[in-house]
Amino acid sequence: MPEVLTVEQAAQYLQLNPETVRRAARSGRLPAARVGRRWRFHKTTLEQWLAQGGSDYEKIVDAGLLEATREAFAEEGPDVPLAEVKARLGL
Repeated sequence: MPEVLTVEQAAQYLQLNPETVRRAARSGRLPAARVGRRWRFHKTTLEQWLAQGGSDYEKIVDAGLLEATREAFAEEGPDVPLAEVKARLGL
């Protein structure tokens, strides 16, 4: 499977209906990027999202904390363990 996935490939990978994947991407519940009029998904990002239980990404985005999280941990670098990030954010 390629590293950059279409909606259909991401749906197959996640074992979901393609329309469910589209809606989740549109609402920000699934990490995705728009390329023109099409959604694209990075396989590694989906793997990380799944490994984190999926919902943590949604909570951070829904709470408007994604940018604040990046800024808060910028000095410590990208290797801060997820458990530490969750603990500091109260997730």
